[in-house]
Amino acid sequence: MKKYSDKTKMNALLYAKASLAIEGMYLTTKEEQLVVRRVNGELGDTEFLSRAMEIAKGV
Repeated sequence: MKKYSDKTKMNALLYAKASLAIEGMYLTTKEEQLVVRRVNGELGDTEFLSRAMEIAKGV
């Protein structure tokens, strides 16, 4: 897996947030933190999806 700089990862997150905003959707702080943890490799796919589902069920 290719390693990306923190700057590149944060730019990607900003672009994703802007794309969501165009559609009228916004990330909560909790959702953004979850995405950042996944991008930084702190969470695997299964754990990320599990936590994302927990957040979605709470909405």
